[in-house]
Amino acid sequence: MRARNCTNCVLGKVQRANDRKYCFLCKKGTYSLNPGSEHDGNNFEDTVIPEKATCKTCKEGAECTNGLIKAKNGWWRPNPKTLDSFYKCKTPVACLGKSK
Repeated sequence: MRARNCTNCVLGKVQRANDRKYCFLCKKGTYSLNPGSEHDGNNFEDTVIPEKATCKTCKEGAECTNGLIKAKNGWWRPNPKTLDSFYKCKTPVACLGKSK
């Protein structure tokens, strides 16, 4: 049975530890691979409630906006996309990275 104060979050949003009522968007330059994760850093957008949830710092070869992590041009990311490993391409034009 689900508690009344639980909220499902979308990818790129996190929750504070022991509080699943609100979802917070990760700040620019940070990301979360687990929607609603209570264990991904402390870099989310919140101007009212003290920061206690977390978002991870963006990785080399990646760009992070809206809590999402995507490969930069000249870099690639292997499957599954639940991993946050990025590799530099031997031929940069072969790796177009994220869509703009």
